[in-house]
Amino acid sequence: MRDREDWLAETLIELADTGTAEFDEAEYARKFAERLAEPLVPDEVGMLIVGNGNDAARTGTGSSARAVALASLEARGIAGPCGDCCRSGEQVRARFGRPRGPEYTAAAAAYGFAAVLAFPMHHHERTIGAVCVLSADGRPPGTREAWLTSLLTEAATIGILHQRALQDSLRTSRQLQRAGQPGGDRAGEGGGSRVAARLHRGRVRTAARVLPQHRTQAGGGR
Repeated sequence: MRDREDWLAETLIELADTGTAEFDEAEYARKFAERLAEPLVPDEVGMLIVGNGNDAARTGTGSSARAVALASLEARGIAGPCGDCCRSGEQVRARFGRPRGPEYTAAAAAYGFAAVLAFPMHHHERTIGAVCVLSADGRPPGTREAWLTSLLTEAATIGILHQRALQDSLRTSRQLQRAGQPGGDRAGEGGGSRVAARLHRGRVRTAARVLPQHRTQAGGGR
């Protein structure tokens, strides 16, 4: 299982790399979907991200063209498992029949998918999206794969929240500077540092849970 452990360690490092000025949330989500799909082949991964701020724009991405197409339907407001998962904050399972019926179900069946399992992107009372594992053979992910997907989804959620907190802090600092209030730099930087530290601790706790438990569960799976 050494190769799987290497993959897991590399994935956790990539998910933690969010503190750069060039950070692009959509690109981060796309890379995560592609990375998450690697041990799940032939299953594919789709993601729906709910934007930050009052507009709450949605972005759909995925590990394949088919997964992106389905996530994009939900980003445009079509009802589907990721949206249901965002609203409930719980995992959502669904099966697809023949390509007819509701738009998402019909599209999923037409693309050759038979079932989906969606995981909420949830951390400390905040849900910012969902990750769905799309299966062509109708079998859900095994216990180990589902557990690993859930834990890495949480790590990705923390990474996105970390970057959003930093951006909010910088925005507040700039507003204080424009208003001529003293200490704008210190307020923005201090608030951002505190939030970043708290979210970093969350990433460390996630990694501390994932690596040893992954070794314990190494004999499980499909």
